[in-house]
Amino acid sequence: MIHRRITLCIENSFSEFQPIIQGIYRYARGAADWEVTLTMERFKESILEWKPDGIIAHVHNQLHLDLILEQSIPTVCTTLWPTKLDCHRVVLDEQATGRAAANYLCDLGPNSIYYVPLSESEEES
Repeated sequence: MIHRRITLCIENSFSEFQPIIQGIYRYARGAADWEVTLTMERFKESILEWKPDGIIAHVHNQLHLDLILEQSIPTVCTTLWPTKLDCHRVVLDEQATGRAAANYLCDLGPNSIYYVPLSESEEES
C-alpha cells in the first residue's frame, strides 16, 4: 500500500475552516494510507522537511505560493487566489451561504436583518 503524507496549510483558529479540517481528518482516519499534519506557522519547514505528497492550502500570500510552485507538490487550494497556481480549488459559494443565513433568520420572524461588514472595503462592494 502506498503511504501518503498530506500537509494542511489552513488557519485552524478561524471557525470557517473547522468543517474543512474536520472533514479531511475524518477522511484520513478511514484512509489507512494517509498521514496528515496541520501547519500554518511552520509552513516552509513542513514542506521542506516533511516532504508531503500533497497540500491542502488556504494560499493567501506570495511566500506560500512561491514555495508551492517551487516544490511542484500536488495542491488543492481553498481560495480563488492565486490564479497562477494550477490546481484544484474548493471554495464556498458565499452568495448561497448568505442567502441561506438570511432565509434562516427570516424564517425565525425578525422584522429587520443588519449586515456587519468585516472591513470598510467590503462595505463598498
